[in-house]
Amino acid sequence: MKGLSRHSMDNKEFSQIRHFLGKTQGELARLLCVSPKAIQSFEQGWRNIPASAERQLLFLLSLKRSSDESTRPCWEIRNCPIEWRENCTAWEFKAGHFCWFINGTFCQGYFQGSWEQKSLICRQCEVFRAMLPSFFEGRLVSVRVFIILFSAVISIVISEAPEYLNTRPSLADQGG
Repeated sequence: MKGLSRHSMDNKEFSQIRHFLGKTQGELARLLCVSPKAIQSFEQGWRNIPASAERQLLFLLSLKRSSDESTRPCWEIRNCPIEWRENCTAWEFKAGHFCWFINGTFCQGYFQGSWEQKSLICRQCEVFRAMLPSFFEGRLVSVRVFIILFSAVISIVISEAPEYLNTRPSLADQGG
């Protein structure tokens, strides 16, 4: 994983969201509590976008989008079983349209860990994608995102089922 960014938002996406929100670099800097120079650096790709800035920018985007249309909660859209709902912080706080923003959610049968891993999973989900403006539709998942997501899945499998790692079929099992 060396050399890969830990965050999933790139400079073009950052800039597109700023424009969609109708904010200047200075206005967005005040909203994110960073300097205008930092906003310029994020948009130029000179600096990685911190997870805190990414989360807040996506939150502002979702507030703007949610004022345009009503959305169903994630547990209805994803048809989550009641056992999953009862373990999920989004269900507990009745924040189903902000599930992607809240840490500790129980999605796809697992507690979601760090923001970096969670955001990669959420970006593939229809709940998250419903709040994005149309210019994000059809965006391809980059190789970097695929590698990070694949690594996260492998780490979950390893942590959930370590007994399977030491089982290998013998030649006798394979008929040889």
